[in-house]
Amino acid sequence: MNGIDIDPLDRSDVRTLVVDLAEAAYTGRLARWNEVRTTAALDELDWEYLVCRLLGRLLAERAVQRGTPAVDAWRQARAALA
Repeated sequence: MNGIDIDPLDRSDVRTLVVDLAEAAYTGRLARWNEVRTTAALDELDWEYLVCRLLGRLLAERAVQRGTPAVDAWRQARAALA
């Protein structure tokens, strides 16, 4: 979080950019990933942190959708990667 405790992921423009970054990285389009990262008008944000926060949010939501507590998301993710 930033100094005034506003989650940047609550902003739709930030969510869009982070999802664009994630898609480009996942699909191996490094040029697109670099383009999104370097042309974003949100230079003050820590992109790596935001991507991690988005991943955390998505994992927690997925756990809840499966009927398990969000806190179990981390154990499930680690097990899936083992």
